[in-house]
Amino acid sequence: MNNLPPWDDIPEFYRELLVIGGLGRYEECRLKIIKALRVLSKLWREYRTLIKYSIDAPEARKQAREFIGRALSVVRRSRKCLDILAESVKIAKDSPCINTEEPVIVVAGMPQTGKSTFVGRVSTVKPVVSSYPFTTKNIILGHLVLGPFFKIQIMDTPGILDRPLEELNEIERKAIAAINYLASVVVFLMDVSKDSYYTLDRQIYVYNSVKNILRDENRILVVINKVDKLTKEELRGAIEALKSVGVDNVMCMSALKGFGVEEVISKALDILGIRIEEIFSEGREVLRKALMSTRH
Repeated sequence: MNNLPPWDDIPEFYRELLVIGGLGRYEECRLKIIKALRVLSKLWREYRTLIKYSIDAPEARKQAREFIGRALSVVRRSRKCLDILAESVKIAKDSPCINTEEPVIVVAGMPQTGKSTFVGRVSTVKPVVSSYPFTTKNIILGHLVLGPFFKIQIMDTPGILDRPLEELNEIERKAIAAINYLASVVVFLMDVSKDSYYTLDRQIYVYNSVKNILRDENRILVVINKVDKLTKEELRGAIEALKSVGVDNVMCMSALKGFGVEEVISKALDILGIRIEEIFSEGREVLRKALMSTRH
């Protein structure tokens, strides 16, 4: 119990994960179990003395049985809270260890827009990639390693559907939590190819939701992914459609083929105020080598 922190000491992102998991009673249960442990400790001291000074063996056994009965009663009354705390520990163990004091690039978008492919190409983590939606069900953290003591956290998130926040499922709410509490920059991926599961209008709806959560559109980098599947006319039409609804400075790439990936990461670093050319004498070559190393 000493290792379970008070609710107020838990970072906001992890608190939100507990709430999403239906464990909002964490602090109530933590305090209840602490109280139960004190009761058990008091009972043990009391009955240890009674057993020690029993007049004979039958009396000692009687006191022991009474202690066990009362102790089990305390445990039974605490069972629900014990289950809640056990599940809280499991969620904590299953969640990535995030340094909330350092920048985080959160990759977001609707399902099947290439988020996991992109994160796998630019970071140390290799998320599972498949041809069906919602392959990514949890927050996944990787790092772009630019030097022995210089690495950037890059986060893969589950896809978000175009519906009101209150209607999102548990998987989608994890992505929203990452955007709300962790994102220094959001790289928002779109798929406007003919194979896309979702129309551009639906993707714009989700983009606007993310923008409202982040409350700073200067920290959102909109990227059209899978440009290898688009003709020049299709790409131009998508960019114009985005500009018509106020989405300017759209970037393009193919995470699968590697086209434009370096430029997207470089722009995300610029938004973070990280100027590769000013930090490393090799300049952009450091970024190129870092991206090359993630392919192995």
